[in-house]
Amino acid sequence: MSKKNICLVGLGSIGLTHLGHISNKFNNILIIDKNIEVAEKAEKLLGSKRFYFTTNIKNINRDFELDYAVIANWGPDHFKTLESLQYLGIKNYIIEKPITDSIEDLFKIKQLREKNNLRIFVNFQWSYSPLFNTIKKINIKHKLGRLVTINVTGGAKCIATNGIHYLDLANSLFSASPIQVISSLYNSEINPRRKDFLFLGGSASWEYSDNRYLNINFSNESRISPSMEMIFEFGAGTIKGDNLVIERLDDKSLLKYRSITKTFYPSKRVYNGKAFTFADGTDGLSFIYEKLIKSNRSEDNFEDSFNSTLDFFGALVSNEKKRKISLPLKSSKFSYVYSKKWGIS
Repeated sequence: MSKKNICLVGLGSIGLTHLGHISNKFNNILIIDKNIEVAEKAEKLLGSKRFYFTTNIKNINRDFELDYAVIANWGPDHFKTLESLQYLGIKNYIIEKPITDSIEDLFKIKQLREKNNLRIFVNFQWSYSPLFNTIKKINIKHKLGRLVTINVTGGAKCIATNGIHYLDLANSLFSASPIQVISSLYNSEINPRRKDFLFLGGSASWEYSDNRYLNINFSNESRISPSMEMIFEFGAGTIKGDNLVIERLDDKSLLKYRSITKTFYPSKRVYNGKAFTFADGTDGLSFIYEKLIKSNRSEDNFEDSFNSTLDFFGALVSNEKKRKISLPLKSSKFSYVYSKKWGIS
């Protein structure tokens, strides 16, 4: 398959990550960013490779054929950006998470995708990682039992910006969507993107069927990186960064004390290795790009990402209304929470 052309909207920190992925995959790269100074960053990263730069989508010549687009600007701008790009005939996209900052825009993106037959991948890259196969193999071999709880704790990482990654991952690990959510959140004006964007600390708990839970607690008063704990019937797994450790309960103790109320600490280590990185050093985002360019018939991950994002909006609504919210979220178009711009990015 011959290399084609791509545009990248937004060259902040995550945009630079995308630029690293696309630099050798496409013939021509068009970078769109309001700040013309970031063109120097692109030049340093791309070296002698040819690229184009503009500060506005409206400046793009319609004769410049674009096959793909990556939307990595601020979340509140994602819908308008997608709307403008699809007028140029682009059918294949990667959109950064959160997909958007309002429920209304989220549904508009879904309608735009269906109406114009767009392929939209969302950068929930952990759901494309080797974690699932690793857990499946370890569970079969060591009989960890059913996954019942996922706990995520850490410092100032923002439940919106980073917590939504864990929610999408939990939906995949549980192979289910949550049925309700309750949250208690607070905002600190420390968002490095823009001070008026939310940077959420506090806690949120999503309940799934069969008494399964995802619990996230981030503190904006701490600089500790997040840790994720997976509780199985007979074992536990911990993820710190890209490292996964899984331990299992001792069989002798389980046989001696059969009551569920007799609990133990897992003592047998059955896995210690990478959580999200493949053996060749690539990650889930690399896999997303492979699917993006491999075939126009390749299935995207938009529906799952849409559901995860809507589940996250449920936590914002729960905090706003100070009560538990049933999921999937059913927000009337006439409700203020439907059109509210939450300011997440």
